[in-house]
Amino acid sequence: MHRVYNSAFMNMLKMEENAKYRQTIKNVLEYDHRILPRFVNFMNNPDEKTAVEQFGKEGKYYGACVLLVTMPGLPMIGHGQIEGFREKYGMEYRHAHWDEQVDEHMVRMHEEKIFPLMGKRWLFSGSENFVLYDFFAGGQVNEDVFAYSNLKGCERGIILYHNKFAETSGWIRTSTAIGVKGANGETVLVQKSLGDALCFNGDGRCYYIFSDYASGLEYIRSGRELSDSGLFVELKAFEYHAFLDFREIWDDEYGTWGQLCHSLNGSPAQSMDEEVKQVRYKGLNNRLRELLALQAVDQEETEKPVAEQFRNRLTAFLVALAEHTGDVGKWERLVTALARQYALFSRLTTHKTGDVPVDEPLLQFGEVMGTRIGRLICYSHICLHAAGRLVDEKAYPHASAEFFSRFGLYRPLEESFQAISEEVWQRFPGMDPATAVSLIRVMIEHQLLLSTAVEKDGERDFTTLLEETQARTFLLVNRSNDHEWFNRERFEMLMTWLGVAALFDTEKEFDADELMAMAKALQKEITEITGKAQEAGFEVKEFLAWLNLRKWRNDKLAAKIPNA
Repeated sequence: MHRVYNSAFMNMLKMEENAKYRQTIKNVLEYDHRILPRFVNFMNNPDEKTAVEQFGKEGKYYGACVLLVTMPGLPMIGHGQIEGFREKYGMEYRHAHWDEQVDEHMVRMHEEKIFPLMGKRWLFSGSENFVLYDFFAGGQVNEDVFAYSNLKGCERGIILYHNKFAETSGWIRTSTAIGVKGANGETVLVQKSLGDALCFNGDGRCYYIFSDYASGLEYIRSGRELSDSGLFVELKAFEYHAFLDFREIWDDEYGTWGQLCHSLNGSPAQSMDEEVKQVRYKGLNNRLRELLALQAVDQEETEKPVAEQFRNRLTAFLVALAEHTGDVGKWERLVTALARQYALFSRLTTHKTGDVPVDEPLLQFGEVMGTRIGRLICYSHICLHAAGRLVDEKAYPHASAEFFSRFGLYRPLEESFQAISEEVWQRFPGMDPATAVSLIRVMIEHQLLLSTAVEKDGERDFTTLLEETQARTFLLVNRSNDHEWFNRERFEMLMTWLGVAALFDTEKEFDADELMAMAKALQKEITEITGKAQEAGFEVKEFLAWLNLRKWRNDKLAAKIPNA
């Protein structure tokens, strides 16, 4: 194919002659769209200043670069463009004359924002289904906004870029004129709606979820709105949107997706699949919110009323959960058992009865135990315990993890931690809302790790902990020189709270002496485990090797003891 160098792309975008460049594209589309794929689009070449000299290193550069890799034609990346080099390279250069350092931030931005779009060239490179739109803002076309779409099979893509230092908002609905060959060979100019161009279904029950590659967020729109009215978009100065990965969703008999679309009112979210859980299981999530709200109450002043409220709110939560799982008959027994756990937790954190000395090892399970942060973690554990046991005692604790995910119950936890003031978090280095939620997620899957009920031959099975994705993320596992390392502070934090979980993992009621004996035994083992992790340099392979050696020694010892 004969290629045509498109210097208008570089010059007009640089000078923000947006109306002129839009007219250039419109002229081609009216004449013959097949010319567009012949263009070579670029932001610099050996005869021009470098891309960063012309476009800078901020929004304007990345917006133009998005157009570069999503327009039909051949995108040409200049030498040193990704690295942010400023030296102009002539064709006669044998080597660089300037000693420039790679701009690592710019490279990373290309990796995050531009390269994923380059991976979609199969969608963007053709012109057969390429459509350019007028962006209507306040009843007039805003020529500073480039808006176009493309279609390949069932895959859709919509790109918008505002090449101006200003803010705007408006709709894309109708395309610019497109030349189509008639039966007699004459060219007929037609316009397409967004719905026709991208084959959207206008049925009132149909919805579309799509991702914005600029922000990583998801949006939901009704098929009827996309077909009848188009797409409404807000754009800041030099901002772009790259809407891809469209999914067609049909509403259920309860109108769940419609409710979600209405409640968001055009706003994005991290995950629409998670958002719809908040609609579908609203009552259940609200019961958990009410239960977690008790952590804000001053327990020392109102211990008995709080205990009564805890029992009532836990009952309401379990009843709501049972309605979704069908396990209606189990919740009464669980309330009684978990109320004992709550009483145990209260004794660990208030210390007002005098039977738990403040200088005992029990308090070494975490200095946050008596704070709102500590109460939230322990409340969460009790709720997770209840969810898992209610559903499937044999599958516990994995049933807890599965059901908290299925019903969107992490959201109330996240909200509760985020409601705690920054001043409180600052008192505990290494802890913040995101870390606390991540900790609880790991505790759900591994909360029995330190329980004496699951220990086998003196061995703690840390292999699964160091292999499971969520735990590895929390422990900040990283690889270097063919070795894997985990973070000391995160590991010690996790052991601390798994120790607390081990104390709670019982339906038996302990007296003060039994409770203290359990606490001391757990503290001793945690100290040994964290000490050996330190000796291993927090290297995964070395730490697991010690655990295997410990198991072998315990096996040898057991063989020498009759009936061991």
